[in-house]
Amino acid sequence: ALFRSSKVLQGDSRAYEILVGRYQDAVSRFIWKIIPVEQDREEVCQDVFVKVYFNLDKFRFDAKFSTWLYQIAYRTAVSFNRKKRIETRSFEDDEFVKEEVQNPDQELVRKLLNQQIGKLKLEERTMVTLFYMQDLSIEDISIIVNRPGGTVKSVLQRVRQQLQASIENTMTELVEAMRGHSNRTTLHESMPGIPRP
Repeated sequence: ALFRSSKVLQGDSRAYEILVGRYQDAVSRFIWKIIPVEQDREEVCQDVFVKVYFNLDKFRFDAKFSTWLYQIAYRTAVSFNRKKRIETRSFEDDEFVKEEVQNPDQELVRKLLNQQIGKLKLEERTMVTLFYMQDLSIEDISIIVNRPGGTVKSVLQRVRQQLQASIENTMTELVEAMRGHSNRTTLHESMPGIPRP
């Protein structure tokens, strides 16, 4: 990425196309979790890569290019939402966790998890998306959202506890409502893909 970035700075349009191709899907998936309307998502994604092109001269080559890119994507999306007066939005139908599971209880927990993540505040949802879905480090996330690393870790831990409590309560209510089912499903046993931060 660093080599291609330097090539773009030298005016190599082909290098820019390769750079966009490499990160376009990742940025699109990230924007998808923040922008409500599909047409707006496409517009924001385009804006992100335009800003990348015109700001490459500001990129410090001692940093991760992906972190710098996500930082631009996050700020562009947040700015767009503010202009549209969209501070929060429910993503209850979006698939944040897409792991295939065979166990019916795990499938139910996966759906509940997606619903609860979709209800998080924008910054919280961003941190969860970057940490659990994009596999970014807490240090990288702190740079992207402009928060101290300790704050990012605290938010992730708090959100994880909230998700666990919410899903376990829901599962308990469902189990109690179904006769003949006395086993309580826990988040630790059934929730796919959410380790401790």
